[in-house]
Amino acid sequence: AGLVPSPSKYSPKHNLKLALAKKNLVLDNMLKYQFISREQYEQAYKEIPTIIEELPNPYKDRAPYFTEAVRRYIVDKYGTERLYNEGLKVYTTCDLTLQQAARKALMHGAIDWEKRERRPSGVVKSLTQEEISEFLQGPPPKKVEVGVLLPALVIQNHTPKRHRKKKGDADSDIQECTLALNGNMRFKSRLESKYRYHANDLLMVQVTAVKGNSLTLEKYTVPPIQGALVCIENQTGYIRALVGGLDFKQSSFNRAVQAKRQPGSAFKPFVYSAALEWHHYSPFTTIVDEPMAVLVQAEESEWIPMNSDGQFLGPISLRKALALSRNTAAAKVIMDIGAGDTIRMARNMGIESYLGRHLSLALGSSEVTPLEMTSAYSVFPNMGVRVYPIFVRKVVDRFGNVLEDNTTDPLQITPESLTTPQATAWLRQRTLEQTQQYEDVSQWQGDEHFRREPKPSIRQQFTAPPELEQKKSTLTTIDKLLSMPISDTVEITRRPDPFRVMSPQVAHLMVNMLQTTCVAGTAVKASKLHRKDLGGKTGTTDDCTDAWFLGFNPKYTTGVWVGFDTKQSLGKKEYGATAALPVWMEFMSKALEKTPSLAYAIPPGLVWNQDQPQSAWQPQVQDSLSSGPDLPSYIYTKQVCPVDGNAEGAFYPSSFYPGYGTPGYGPPGYMPAYPNSGYYQGYYPSQDDNGPPLPSSVRVFSSTGETLGYAPLTRDEEGKVVLYKEELDQQNAHRSQQYDQGVQAEPEPSRQGSFQNNRSRASQFFRNLRNIFNPNSWRQ
Repeated sequence: AGLVPSPSKYSPKHNLKLALAKKNLVLDNMLKYQFISREQYEQAYKEIPTIIEELPNPYKDRAPYFTEAVRRYIVDKYGTERLYNEGLKVYTTCDLTLQQAARKALMHGAIDWEKRERRPSGVVKSLTQEEISEFLQGPPPKKVEVGVLLPALVIQNHTPKRHRKKKGDADSDIQECTLALNGNMRFKSRLESKYRYHANDLLMVQVTAVKGNSLTLEKYTVPPIQGALVCIENQTGYIRALVGGLDFKQSSFNRAVQAKRQPGSAFKPFVYSAALEWHHYSPFTTIVDEPMAVLVQAEESEWIPMNSDGQFLGPISLRKALALSRNTAAAKVIMDIGAGDTIRMARNMGIESYLGRHLSLALGSSEVTPLEMTSAYSVFPNMGVRVYPIFVRKVVDRFGNVLEDNTTDPLQITPESLTTPQATAWLRQRTLEQTQQYEDVSQWQGDEHFRREPKPSIRQQFTAPPELEQKKSTLTTIDKLLSMPISDTVEITRRPDPFRVMSPQVAHLMVNMLQTTCVAGTAVKASKLHRKDLGGKTGTTDDCTDAWFLGFNPKYTTGVWVGFDTKQSLGKKEYGATAALPVWMEFMSKALEKTPSLAYAIPPGLVWNQDQPQSAWQPQVQDSLSSGPDLPSYIYTKQVCPVDGNAEGAFYPSSFYPGYGTPGYGPPGYMPAYPNSGYYQGYYPSQDDNGPPLPSSVRVFSSTGETLGYAPLTRDEEGKVVLYKEELDQQNAHRSQQYDQGVQAEPEPSRQGSFQNNRSRASQFFRNLRNIFNPNSWRQ
């Protein structure tokens, strides 16, 4: 009662004695004016009220990042005043079982990373001498209470370096260290770790007890890296689990929703989807995986995409390029289809972040959020239908009025739903157009099976009884508050309806190609789950700064990101398959432990190569890189990426070259103008002391895919790989001189010396081998 006249004065948290005195005074008055009996007065007078610092919230500790994401959503949409003061009931899509599994999987992945990097538990980083001086001279911590995290610096490790573990010794991993807090407050501590702590290591410690000037500190064992995990139920768009970091108390920043990071190769499916949808590619279109450089503009430095393993495979199929994540192949595809259509496809599938219009977009250079990527990947198992993701199912006010209703019936993806005229419009158009490129997708975007006509907003009208209207002017303030709905109109908002953004044929081709990635590609570890319905893609950025894995089955799509908050490397070979995929596998094994493998609905108009039956919807392990669904022979597709072949006559029926994709086999005019590029096994790399071997010569392209010539790679003074443009200029001058003279001959190498001569002889040797084994090939 004292809180009514003066909340700050009579707050039991600030002055319990004064609050109890006010309570007794109110009880005396209640007894005096006969509001309570003598027995009630005596009982209440003896009671000592329990002060509740914070109301219990079962979701706050078990799903803190999810709860905070919902809170931000409600505040943005309804405002702070309405959230905290109007008694809203918010029904979310969170599955606490999956939420707990996601938190554990992410933590286990971070601990495994710490072990792989042989880092002592809890080490944040090693400080430089300048950082050490700044740390020790800094002000001592102001707020010291139980649960607070404090940085601590290892001053000295007193454990002998050659300390040998004794069998059965429980303290074999204990190390005696001197630590220091800010302000050079030093203390000794026993730290447990399999790996040795070093001076200058910065740790995090947590206050566990405070007694006067004495503190009890405990090592904070959460690894220094961060991560995010998002799980979406495909057919409803419900976000079932969302984790935005390892510890909400340490950092409430939600990396699943707020952090924008480069996706790396995880962005490639958008490039390939656009190529299949609008540019006549098929899973068996051939691309040459070779060393290359791109001159975007004369005044800018060249772009040199390299594969992560530093090797090149020669002619490979689009399916194999995606499964093995070949960067040069993705670069050639985006040079052909353009960055505009790639962005258009990504936007249709749900990517809302800024995407740069440049060729490196194919390798995931633009930053996106994990939630965006996970939602976009769910289009594939939904056979091309985008379902808008949601945190909140329903919002109801204190009067029971529904303010927002996002519930929906699960999307039904059946073979029957994929045979409607709208769903097969893309297939019919491809059959009729033959070699003409089809850009207008409006004919199938109105698929009635998935897209409903816009409905007017649903309104609930409240009509007050006549007798209440007459008394309305004399209502008290509380009565007016309680009767507020009688004159208000409540509008129910809904999320967008599901709609088609991709033809089901292309979606199924992409699903199968991403399944191949999990069977014989960069995500082959996923096959250990022994499920036939998993597909996905790894992603790694430069220097292993970000590690991704986005994967799905017909029920769930889950995305995982692992990295530091700052742009720093996770460590050597910490790829997406190493750092992110194990987290995804642990979570999905828990989420799908009671769900058998499910089949994907097969749209009409697809054929299976190598006599593979349609019932075998899972690619065969032994030949998964060369088998799978394809477009039928009567649909014209690009057998060769136009960047590698000649642009004219680049369209061939699917069955025109059944053996295409093997080295030394291809249509006439396919061989590049300069055969000394060495994109087979015949090139000899030059060894440089400053880094890994570099290809002896690379093909140089314009930004639109025209071959400009060949030139070697070198390293500048800073060790950066650059193109030796002088040789390219000499080749262009030589070609121009020959053209003026009417001579068509292959230019001779301009570089002289024993190494160049050896490379030319080696190239001639491999050309002779190809002519021997392929006497009727296009080289002849």
